[in-house]
Amino acid sequence: MKRSFLFVLVGVVLVAVAAMAALQSVQLDTWIFRMAVRHAVAAGNAKLAGANELAVVLVGTGTPLPDVSRAGPSTLIAAGDHLYLVDTGVDCARNLQLWKVPLDKVDAIFITHLHSDHIGGLADVRLQTWVAGRTAPLKVYGPPGIERVVAGFNEAYAIDDTYRTKHHGAVMLPPNAEIRSA
Repeated sequence: MKRSFLFVLVGVVLVAVAAMAALQSVQLDTWIFRMAVRHAVAAGNAKLAGANELAVVLVGTGTPLPDVSRAGPSTLIAAGDHLYLVDTGVDCARNLQLWKVPLDKVDAIFITHLHSDHIGGLADVRLQTWVAGRTAPLKVYGPPGIERVVAGFNEAYAIDDTYRTKHHGAVMLPPNAEIRSA
């Protein structure tokens, strides 16, 4: 996939988030997506977007301040069969799991900037996409410094990765959990 297309997707998400915030409807994000996912699951359709469709879902709209009703900033883009995350705030992986989003289908992550509330859930996304069946490194795009952040997460979880692969076996959890800056 061309890099320019991926950046267009990020632009679409940022415009959608700005529009939602301007309309002060960000509190509805969780409810709306839960309803959409329940409908898709009930219909036996795990796809979030059709072949020629683009869906943008606000996974979390929180701020750095704790709020029990909102996850940290994160947006899911579904483009046909492809899933992309923009930012990985705290609890975004939890929300995606609760909504039964197929995490092994996440193709890439885009980090808009390196504030802690935008990267705080990266470790959980890294782990949960791997546990869900991801077998290749997950690409992470971002601003200057993303290489250092990605390397830090990989280093912080290297021992845990080894334990999990040893415990569950390389068939279930192949030793390829890392994320890679792209």
